[in-house]
Amino acid sequence: MDFLKKKNKIIYTAFISYILLYFILIIRCLYGFTSLINAVFILTVAICSKILYDFKKSDLTNIDKKIVKLVFFSIVIYFTVIYILGLFTGYGRSVYSISFVNIIRNTFLPLVSIISLEIFRYIYLCNNKEKSRVKFITFLIILFDVILNFYIFDITMSNVFIFLTVTIIPLIFKNIMLTYISSKVGYYPCLVYVIPLCIYNYVIIYKPNLGYYLSSVLSIILPALIYINSSRIITNELKNEKSINYKKVFRTIIIDIPLLLLFTISIGLISGYFKYHIIGVQSSTIKSINRGDAIMIERGRLYEDYKKGDIIAYKNGKKIIIDKITKKTKDEYGYIKLYITKVINKGGKNKYKEIDEDALLGKYVDFKINKIAKPTVWFKEHVTNIN
Repeated sequence: MDFLKKKNKIIYTAFISYILLYFILIIRCLYGFTSLINAVFILTVAICSKILYDFKKSDLTNIDKKIVKLVFFSIVIYFTVIYILGLFTGYGRSVYSISFVNIIRNTFLPLVSIISLEIFRYIYLCNNKEKSRVKFITFLIILFDVILNFYIFDITMSNVFIFLTVTIIPLIFKNIMLTYISSKVGYYPCLVYVIPLCIYNYVIIYKPNLGYYLSSVLSIILPALIYINSSRIITNELKNEKSINYKKVFRTIIIDIPLLLLFTISIGLISGYFKYHIIGVQSSTIKSINRGDAIMIERGRLYEDYKKGDIIAYKNGKKIIIDKITKKTKDEYGYIKLYITKVINKGGKNKYKEIDEDALLGKYVDFKINKIAKPTVWFKEHVTNIN
């Protein structure tokens, strides 16, 4: 037991030292070589782990095959969902060349890193079953995975918030799921998960423009669903349920997948990637709409298509305001002008305020949820300047 503790201490020290060295020196002085250095480090750790620990070869059992199939079909569903969502958000061309030489050049080091990481994870977990050790190594792996995905250099609150939500939180969910599967089954399902997601960016020409928030949500939901369904399969195997449970299969197909689409579309509405966009009201002159309400607006309308009486959302600096168009005119050149009524005071004369086309966000479509956006409004005004 003492010998195992010494082995673990070597591994822990290597990870902690490298993580500190990375942020203190490597990222600052050797930025162009970070992918190579990361790959060499984790490959070395995997090789040393095989020498230090007992390596139990992972043979594909019945349960392994089921989990591999689950992961494979989950990845297929994931790509299907994001390309369906691309019909709403649009598609963009990859910045990477897809010539054979460039694909090999771009994917070699990332593949070495992620495959070595999964081999190391499996070897360590085979020799360490205590929950405290499993939790600690998962924590260290998450930190190393952050290094593999690190891109933030301009340290501002907005960039830190984006990096936290888009990168770190999904990595936490991913590694919890991979640790669970690796400890219960083996590394084959883990490789089936990480390899397609790694090479996808380098081999696909056109990708959906999901933006930060949709990408983050999908990157959280995917490992969460795999974790839940793999847990079901493993539990059934432990109970010796050899026959297919059609009720659970039905539940997965009829409930889980539609919920994934529904939740993702909801996030798309909130994030503003669709024609219809849900926003939190910061200020309103409309009596039926109050600060903190969540309302739906229709985006993409032509400026000249708005008419008198339309309730609109527009930007005034960093604040989103809800108001009503009270006047629509044409200037001497035939250009449309839209106005709202600016109330001066009780005794003074009200004035018309022109709404610029660039400030206009969309038209209110008579859908509202009372007060639900209060935390979002507070967060936007006090914590971050993301609009």
